[in-house]
Amino acid sequence: MIRDEAIKCGYCLTQEFLMVETQTTCLKKSTEKCLFTPAELKAVGSDGNIISTQYEVVGVPGLFETGETLSGGIKAGRMCFIVPKGDPGVFLFHDPLLIGDTVFFSVAK
Repeated sequence: MIRDEAIKCGYCLTQEFLMVETQTTCLKKSTEKCLFTPAELKAVGSDGNIISTQYEVVGVPGLFETGETLSGGIKAGRMCFIVPKGDPGVFLFHDPLLIGDTVFFSVAK
């Protein structure tokens, strides 16, 4: 029975959801805008595979959405990733689409 359910699920035995609360603040000059997009925040497991955020997650309120803010503006929301189950080496990184440096973040368990 368990095996049949795992086959129906597809990846339940080897992967799990990681949901993170994110908050960004625009630190540019007062006349400039910041664009924030979930596509720029990614996860990577200890196997080295880069994992993009899941954009269509049903039943999770407050998902982080693409948007612009002016200086001092804050955007916040949840982001979900499908990561290797039980992987202690998962971390997040910001990978700018256009300009800027890649920044790495640890994941609190």
